[in-house]
Parts: sequence; structure tokens; C-alpha cells
Amino acid sequence: IARTGPMPLSDVALVLAQLGHALAAIADAGVVHRDIKPENIFLASSRMLGVPFMVKVLDFGIAKLRTSARSATLAVGTPAYMAPEQAGAQEHIGPPTDVWALGLVVFRMLTAKYYWLSANHDAPLPMLWRELLVGPLPSASERAAELGRPGLVPEGLDEWLAGCLERAPDDRHPNARAALAALEQVFDAAGVRVTPRPGSPETEVLSALSSIKDAASPGRAPVHGGRDTEAFPLASDPGDRSLPPGAPPRRRNASGSQRTMRSDPSGSAQHRVTFREEGERVV
Repeated sequence: IARTGPMPLSDVALVLAQLGHALAAIADAGVVHRDIKPENIFLASSRMLGVPFMVKVLDFGIAKLRTSARSATLAVGTPAYMAPEQAGAQEHIGPPTDVWALGLVVFRMLTAKYYWLSANHDAPLPMLWRELLVGPLPSASERAAELGRPGLVPEGLDEWLAGCLERAPDDRHPNARAALAALEQVFDAAGVRVTPRPGSPETEVLSALSSIKDAASPGRAPVHGGRDTEAFPLASDPGDRSLPPGAPPRRRNASGSQRTMRSDPSGSAQHRVTFREEGERVV
């Protein structure tokens, strides 16, 4: 996004086809990610003909099982993508929490802008909290025009995004699968398919991922030794203010699945991720 700006609908659909599969699998496993954002959606180089990239959802550092998912006494997540229930203590966290973030990710892919005005202007965090918790929630097309991105929001997305950004979790799309199914209708009306056609390379990828998930036995450690695949985040945010502040860099070299390093005193983020793909378990 930083390199090319707003993504064409066709490219957004390519990301959503795989991202939707990942988010549905996460929900089916009874997990709430709680930090869905472009910086955690990596586009890895693909080894399959006809598939330009592989989408990988990373950073389950603050993910929770739904049976134990309540907000902490302090807000946990990334403010620009956090749902209101993540900002308060003792609130139940569930699949609609990730739906809120999904809506904001789609808006950013289409416009290359945050939905929140304060996030685009690096305003103080209290201003973002005000927008998030009590401010008006304009439609996607209204906000895109306000941010100097008119004409980038397809017809029907206003209603879809409104179904993601309901402040009451029970009023949102119930889960990522339902949200993606509704979004597919918006893209179809614009002449773009989100769900791959049967027999397409993308369909083969999703079928393979499902087979790997079904074959993986519970508790089995991933098998290492596969070739490394370089991957890059959908967006890299120099001003990423993930909560809680001051968290140390995440390293998981021992398990081989992820190694993330952030450096540069200027605040820009540098990511290096190593994937072990042979026998890799899919959530």
C-alpha cells in the first residue's frame, strides 16, 4: 500500500480470497485474533503458477480462545483497528471483534488511508479514542471523499462497512465468513470475483490449505526444514502504536515459524519473517 497507493478491486479480491479463508479457519478454531491489520497480513512469494502471492496472517501474540476472551484491564491491540469492546474492561470479545478490524483493513486497501481522521494525521491518541468510541461513523464513500479519495469505494460498500463498524458487537456481521460472503456480493456487482472459480489455481491453494489443516493432528509440532520464503506486510506503519506500549520485539526462532524484528531509531518498521512450509500447520 505504501508503495503503490490504493489497490485495484481485482487485487483486493485476490487478498480477500485467501484472507477470508484464514479468518474463517481462525473463527472455526474458536480463536479471536484481536489484532487484524495490514501489518499482520503478509504477502509471501508464491510457487504456484497463476497465484501471484500467498497471504499469511501473522502475530497471534494477543489472540484468545473465545471461551476466555475478555478485554484486559488495559486496552490491548492496535488503536487504529481496535473494536470498541477492546478498549473497555470486562467486555466479551468474540468473532465480531475481528469483523470490525476486517472492515477497516478493506477500507485501507481500497483508499490507502486509515478510516479514522486522527490516525491519518498522527493526532494524539485521545482524539482517536474519541472517534472510535463516541464520534460519528460516516459511510465509506463519505469518509473516502473527506480523505481526498473519491470514487474508489464500489457501490454497496457503504452498507457493508456499516455492518462491520457497528459499535455493538451483536449488530455487526456475526463473523468473518458472513462478512466476506456479504462483501462478495458487492464485488460481484462491480464485476470482480472474490471466491475463485472451481479449478482455478486459487481454488487449488485453498483446497490444499484445508487438507493440511485436516491432516494436522492436535498438539502436533510443525515440521521444520522447508525452504524459507520471504514475505512482506500488506502495509508497514511507521507510527504503529500497538498496545500495550513498549512491548519488546517478538522472536520465535526456536519454533521456526516466525521471526520479526523492528529497528530504525526514526520509527520506521523493518520486518524479516522466516516461514517453514513443509508440514506447516494451518490454523
